Amino acid sequence: MLDIPRDFESPFLKIDSGEWIVSNDLAFAIYDKFPVSKGHTLVITKRLIATWFAASDAEQAAMMSLVGDVQRFLDQQLHPKPNGYNVGFNSGIAAGQTVPHVHIHVIPRYQGDVTDPAGGVRHVIPSKANYLRPLPATRETARVAISTGHPASPLWGHISHRLPGAREIDIVASFVQLSGLDIIQEAIFAALRQGAVVRVLVGDYLHVSDPAAVHRLHGWMEVAREEFGPSRFEARLVEMQSLPYQPESFHPKAWRILDDSGGMLVIGSSNLSRPALKTGVEWNAVFCQSEDSLERSFASAFMSLWGLATTLTLEVSQRYETAARRARELRVEPEAQDVSEPIPDPRPWQEKALEHLGQIRLKGYRRALAAVATGLGKTWLAAFDIRGFGETLKRCPRVLILAHRAEILVQAEHTLRRALDDKWPDRTVTWYLGSDDDLRGDLVIASIQKLSRPEGLEELGNQCFDYAVIDEVHHAQAPSYRKVLAN
Repeated sequence: MLDIPRDFESPFLKIDSGEWIVSNDLAFAIYDKFPVSKGHTLVITKRLIATWFAASDAEQAAMMSLVGDVQRFLDQQLHPKPNGYNVGFNSGIAAGQTVPHVHIHVIPRYQGDVTDPAGGVRHVIPSKANYLRPLPATRETARVAISTGHPASPLWGHISHRLPGAREIDIVASFVQLSGLDIIQEAIFAALRQGAVVRVLVGDYLHVSDPAAVHRLHGWMEVAREEFGPSRFEARLVEMQSLPYQPESFHPKAWRILDDSGGMLVIGSSNLSRPALKTGVEWNAVFCQSEDSLERSFASAFMSLWGLATTLTLEVSQRYETAARRARELRVEPEAQDVSEPIPDPRPWQEKALEHLGQIRLKGYRRALAAVATGLGKTWLAAFDIRGFGETLKRCPRVLILAHRAEILVQAEHTLRRALDDKWPDRTVTWYLGSDDDLRGDLVIASIQKLSRPEGLEELGNQCFDYAVIDEVHHAQAPSYRKVLAN
């Protein structure tokens, strides 16, 4: 058992109640200061008592009630949503209890966070964990072959939770599609916010890569340069004709994710597309806490190819688009279609807002303000209204998206492109951000910092947009916004 030392002060009771996640009369829950997974939470009694078995029936019931509250809270708050949970407590020094104040661990688990999760809490004695396997448990470096044809085991489920906390991310794919970038965008930018360095390498083999996706990767580079500084995100294009050894094909697909838990290496068949990451039949070998020799081999191969690839400038992406268009004109066989996620239906509040926007427009007003809480769908409200406005115009409207933060622009481009693609697939997207200064697209993504400069205002005066979306418009009184709004 475990006794409470004389004059012991529980560190849990020093935590301000403002940090509690949930609580009741007898217990409270906090995030673990040393989490073993994202969302790792502790449920603790308000009364200082050493172990679970010394707690009263009422205290035990209160703690278990909070375990359910924590699970529901984490399911709502965490992205991606946990695939499972380990729930348990240590009681006594022999069981590993180090703080003599009873607490229950609620540990979210994610598909692929360890190579072999069989046995769960039995891993307190690793060799006894998976009693269904006849051989002793192997090192965590064992590889796992997974088929994303099985809905419970897509590749994205194995890697998505590792990206936001990564220090380094290297991705190589023979081709890239917009649907793949849609999937990885949030996790990649979450990693960048935490200080990660991200490199993406894609190829021009047979011009299968979507030119719009290549343009978007270039846009991400400009966004990352402005938001996070140089060299934090870079994408390069492997141009087959420029390779000195002139290969006949280009089919590499791999991920290297370096984080505090030892890293992950994935080598297999999945490109950067939605079917490859979520819904198609793919086979990949996933190495958790990969061996140094394997990681060194991958790093060497990646850097060799990286050195031969071309940095994605605007000129390079436009050159690829021209070549891909010519290739499509000459191609006889039908192309595989990239399928993005379907456009959602408007929520009830959005339907009412769209009705009011229509009434405002009929009265001759040219501006409207939508005041909605963060995360409820303001950008989609604009997207729905733009679609309807385009139907009135009987053409794709020219749209300007303006914001003060680069990452907001990335999310807006994602949403508005999805909203326009199915009705006007030939629409063009351009950026006025970083080193890009093109205001001629059907959908223009612009930062207020750049557009409010004299040269930006002059070019804006030469353009005519049907619709402008200004995010975070409470900044409108700032001099930079007033200059643009007056144009």
